[in-house]
Amino acid sequence: MNDFQAIGKSVFEVEIRALEKISAALDGNFQRAVEAILKCTGTVIVCGLGKSGHIGHKISATLASTGTKSISLHPSEALHGDLGRIGKDDLIIGISYSGETDELLQVVAYAKIMKVPVIAITGVESSTLAVNSNIKLITYVSEEACAESRVPTSSTTAALVMGDALSIALMKARNFKIEDFARLHPGGALGKLLLTKVKDYLKKAIFINETAGFREVIIEIAKGNGLLVVKRENGEVGVITDGDVRRHMQQFKFTDMESLIAENIMSINPKMIDADDSCVNADRVMKEMGVNSLVVKDGNDYFVYNRLNGK
Repeated sequence: MNDFQAIGKSVFEVEIRALEKISAALDGNFQRAVEAILKCTGTVIVCGLGKSGHIGHKISATLASTGTKSISLHPSEALHGDLGRIGKDDLIIGISYSGETDELLQVVAYAKIMKVPVIAITGVESSTLAVNSNIKLITYVSEEACAESRVPTSSTTAALVMGDALSIALMKARNFKIEDFARLHPGGALGKLLLTKVKDYLKKAIFINETAGFREVIIEIAKGNGLLVVKRENGEVGVITDGDVRRHMQQFKFTDMESLIAENIMSINPKMIDADDSCVNADRVMKEMGVNSLVVKDGNDYFVYNRLNGK
């Protein structure tokens, strides 16, 4: 009886080894490829046939959703009229592990005539595709996950990850933020979160006096907001989070805790966020600050926005 779990594990191991080798061999061509795409004022056209075509669809979709205008072009369709989709300001990413796919090579030949730059993602450095491209990204793998039949596995994964690497590098270069990503995904959970405002997920703040004892602080913070708002007599606003309480419980002996009051525990002038701000921005602020709740002032009232509430 086959040990399918062992087979599955071996597939992961083979493909991980392949990716590690390609990662170690990544060179200045990757830098050149990113810079070339950034200079492209037209469309990045991703072209591949068969399984490389399927990988190309995904790469193009990732590029388009992360700030780089892109389409996927079927090389066979291109040879029957769709070459007209390629403009002089465009750039082509050609994908073929062997680098000898005839239909793709004809598209590359047309691109050379049109002086359209070509980036090759191929496993063979000396292949026709690599030689006739402006930039070559080599994704050579020493073994596929199924060595007996050479089914494209490690090689297609390598091409896919190379496309992901390009997309993420371009995101960083364009300063493409989560809000930008969300705007391009209005139907997804992230897009909906962008359209959702902080004010839609507010809880009324729980107030406590600055002279309140440690026991009272624990009782009030256990009511569920994870944050208490402290209004001081001098007009300052402070906060006490459940994290503040835990830290003080670790620092003080149990017998000493009775002497603590809210003033000893709170933080002054906490970070606040506007009620009309987006939940996406609020969550980013909380992540950057390492906190789970924010104080929201709406008019004369104080509220609490909590990451869990935002979900």
